[in-house]
Amino acid sequence: MKKKVMGLVLIASMLVLTGCNTVPKLSNGQDLVAKIDGKEITAEEVYDKLKKQYGTAALINTIDDFIANKEVATDEDATESAKSQLESIKFNFQSQGQDFEEALRSSGYLSEAEFLEDLILEYKKTKIVENYYENLLTEEEIEKYYNEDVYGEMDVRHILIIPEEKTDEKEQEAAKKEALNKANDLIKQLDAGKKFEDLVKEHSDDTGSKDNGGLIKDVNKDEHVKEFYEASTKLEKGKYTKTPVETQFGYHIILKVEQKAKPELKDAKDNIIDKLVQNKINESQDAGQIAWVEVRKKYNLDIFDKEIKGIYELNVKALDTK
Repeated sequence: MKKKVMGLVLIASMLVLTGCNTVPKLSNGQDLVAKIDGKEITAEEVYDKLKKQYGTAALINTIDDFIANKEVATDEDATESAKSQLESIKFNFQSQGQDFEEALRSSGYLSEAEFLEDLILEYKKTKIVENYYENLLTEEEIEKYYNEDVYGEMDVRHILIIPEEKTDEKEQEAAKKEALNKANDLIKQLDAGKKFEDLVKEHSDDTGSKDNGGLIKDVNKDEHVKEFYEASTKLEKGKYTKTPVETQFGYHIILKVEQKAKPELKDAKDNIIDKLVQNKINESQDAGQIAWVEVRKKYNLDIFDKEIKGIYELNVKALDTK
């Protein structure tokens, strides 16, 4: 958690602009913030340092906060998403024996409610980026993804053989080879007429599906590992893989039980859009910044402070050259 420095800048600005009566003034009218060994530190000096270090970031945060609140409502989705994130963060702290309330205070938050407001704001800012890339999508891109990457879900059975964990590298390789050999032997037993469910019950290391004949329902691209999913798509109904399928979990023998119909484009479109948007965002680590630069242009952003404007324009130029 990191508290925005914007508050510090605003405090300094208020001291300069209002001439707060709680601090002494110098003869030239400047507010005196501190004094040490004869050195007088004015509000203007503090503000100038803060502006140079944080001014651009603080200004852009303020602008983006305004845009996010203007374009995205604080609806149930925003609130529930932020609450879920808050509970997850709190759980992580507490599970490690750390005091979450103390962590909040050390980050500058006075309460969970204040932190929740920041999480809601971050949710809105994420939505702004997603909306930007969604508006760039074309119908051609959506149809291409539908034609090439959307399949009907599948029901399959599988036998999983997990290699025994070894600390020595050579021993681990030997364990993998042993597991592979076992998987190949089970395929030979299937070829000889052994019943798939019987071999599952006797040999599978997947405790989640073992008692159900190795059944995994609704296999799809988004929720299952690539190797497992692709091997399943290539099978005909009632056929099993003739070679073990290796994934991060071990070696699988897969039997296709059911191939469901491919959904119509109108039913799959929302999921396709979500996927394509995330693909665009993941293409570049600067995707979020690029989106925000374009979004700000819609609001006719004009920065009057020359130093802050110069830094902002350099940052934008740096994004253009990447």
